Amino acid sequence: MRMLLSYCLITVALGLSPVVALGDAQSHRKAAENLLLVMEVDKSLPTIAEHVVETQVQQNPQLAPQRESCSGF
Repeated sequence: MRMLLSYCLITVALGLSPVVALGDAQSHRKAAENLLLVMEVDKSLPTIAEHVVETQVQQNPQLAPQRESCSGF
């Protein structure tokens, strides 16, 4: 009887674990969104992207004609 109860509890715990994980994913997403807002990523991202493109063009001069395409992407 005790073993049956243990198996039932384990089954219920495993069955509910995706629900708990989903709740954590939602709270983690909200926390990540708040972090991005606090860090003002929306303001710094274009500068970072332009720097990355510039670095790529410096390291690979053959990419120079595609600079605008890379910046737009």
